[in-house]
Amino acid sequence: MSDAKLRDGVSEITEIPEQANLGHFLAPLVWGTIAGTVTMLIGLGWEAGFDIDLADVGAAVLFVGVFVFLFTFTGFIAIGLPFTLLLRTIGKETVGVYAAIGAIGGFLLIAVIFETHRMGGWDGLWFPVVGALAGIACAYRWGRWRESVARRRKVAEETIAQRRSNPIHDLTH
Repeated sequence: MSDAKLRDGVSEITEIPEQANLGHFLAPLVWGTIAGTVTMLIGLGWEAGFDIDLADVGAAVLFVGVFVFLFTFTGFIAIGLPFTLLLRTIGKETVGVYAAIGAIGGFLLIAVIFETHRMGGWDGLWFPVVGALAGIACAYRWGRWRESVARRRKVAEETIAQRRSNPIHDLTH
């Protein structure tokens, strides 16, 4: 009889595989970058009356994409990760909370850095709106993963709490 079969039903400790691989950090950044880049390109196209030379589209996408990525990354590190720690501590990790924080954080990050309140009108609002959309996309994706981790953690804690302790097993292991 295998060792695993002997341990079945004795007192198993469920471990949560919380190993955060690089994909869990890159996916929100990609989502935020795509959302911000598309929004920014639509806005720039609107400003130009969509009279755009197709030869310049690739360079524009690359330039805007890198620009948006840098601010998405900055927001993720400066706003998203500290709020992750806070939300985990208070037990409120939900997609909606993360998305709201991403929208507000993205809007404010761009508004403060570029002092868009001085521009006035639509020009003063456009860049923060792009930041908010990038923030929502990034935070939504991050929030989905964090919510699933929190759900697994809660189930594991409830499972452990429901199990009876086996003093003989605890002495031998």
